[in-house]
Amino acid sequence: MYIRSLIFRPRGCIEERISRQNQNNQRVKLLRSCYAASACPVPISLGSVSYSFLAPALRESLSNSKFSQATWVVPGEADEWCASCAYAAPRSVIFSSDSDMLLYEYHAETRIMFFNDIELMTEPEFKGYSPAHMTQNLGLTSLVPFAYYLMQDKHQLFNSLVERAKDVDVESKDYIDFSRRYGPGTSEPDILHENEVPVIFERLSKIPQNLDVRVSELVDQLQNNISSPAFYLPLLVEDPNSASAWNVGQDIRILAYSLLSCSIQAQPQTVREYLRKAQTITTQHLTLPNPPSILTTSITNLDTLLRTSLSIIRARQTPPELTFPLLSIFVILLPSLPSPPKISLLIRLLHADYEKTWDFVHLTARYHAILYSLRILKQSLSLALSLTPSTFPDQEQLSQLHELLVDMPSIEELFLVPGQAKVVSGNEERLRRLLPEMYRECGVEVPSEVDKKKAKKRGREAERKERRKREKEKEGGAKDGKAEWNVFDVLGGG
Repeated sequence: MYIRSLIFRPRGCIEERISRQNQNNQRVKLLRSCYAASACPVPISLGSVSYSFLAPALRESLSNSKFSQATWVVPGEADEWCASCAYAAPRSVIFSSDSDMLLYEYHAETRIMFFNDIELMTEPEFKGYSPAHMTQNLGLTSLVPFAYYLMQDKHQLFNSLVERAKDVDVESKDYIDFSRRYGPGTSEPDILHENEVPVIFERLSKIPQNLDVRVSELVDQLQNNISSPAFYLPLLVEDPNSASAWNVGQDIRILAYSLLSCSIQAQPQTVREYLRKAQTITTQHLTLPNPPSILTTSITNLDTLLRTSLSIIRARQTPPELTFPLLSIFVILLPSLPSPPKISLLIRLLHADYEKTWDFVHLTARYHAILYSLRILKQSLSLALSLTPSTFPDQEQLSQLHELLVDMPSIEELFLVPGQAKVVSGNEERLRRLLPEMYRECGVEVPSEVDKKKAKKRGREAERKERRKREKEKEGGAKDGKAEWNVFDVLGGG
């Protein structure tokens, strides 16, 4: 009995992925339009969209758990590999949230269980489906024709779909295109219907398993000599009315992409990053440095900058859990912003103390973009050093830079979840002393904690109150004068 957790490393499906990113982006835009003023509630309504780094965080957690030896990153779609393993091991159970898993060919003993049908509270209950039995009960040879007509019109009656499925034209181009991924010898040749499960995982053992899915996908493209490989950046919860948060940390990512390209001996001129720009998901082409000597200079410069900054941070007895957050702020965030954030806002960011403003939301997104860019670089360095022999000319230089990043905490420890506070040993007073020093080290002026707009508004309000007070005093004086004159007038007349 083989128990395996497969995490897909997608190839292709560009339109579907961009469509999904645009849908999620629309949800963030809708949230922004619903709270057009400065207030922004904790984005609970966004659901899973709020967890931009959920997939790599889960992969990382599994790698550090007792399930590490049973978890694999695979090229292509995980569905095909799961189906292949199930066919090779007949008495298999596949847990999934994807109904497409029902459409592959299985043995009668194979069961598909959907996460939504699992009940763990009180008495655990599991509901399984047998694709083979379902196919037989419907009088079909496969469920693919049924799914084909269902996708064409989801409002058709069940019996009508079954009858149409029985008469499907298996030679039609539309049907062939739809069914292509569900049969052997299609998108992943020789994967489906492998004779033995160990053979499948022997093939997987040649794929780097210590990388995030996105980095792994880029490596796969470089190994296949894609001339302009794509990198799909996670959709961040950010202010749609501001420039993309991914603009921050771009130089770090270019260095990482270049390092991967050089290590694998690939020669792409550009990497296509998919990210939000203005109101939609689009592509930006990042030119990779060439020749490798430029890459060497970039690594040297970054090593010097990080090493100097770390020494400054550690010299101030900074708590270990704040080292990388402060490093990202010190080295990348402050120098890249047109106007620096207030100290109080940074302190709230470091403590995950959610502030209901879009300024806080966007600053958090920029902070995450920097941290993930450094994470990509760390993994690129790890892969480069693991290659024997490495094609990079200076192994010692790579080792020194990798040494600075090797202790970077996990996503769970480092990245923030909107509205979920975390305990930080660095108290507020210590940060209030440290952060201004960091601003000055960067040559950045420490911004005033006073909100200029609010100060002006308070000033205008104070002026109005003072003016109304003077006017009332003047009116009161005029009335008193008139009353006094009337008394003397009466006396004089007597």
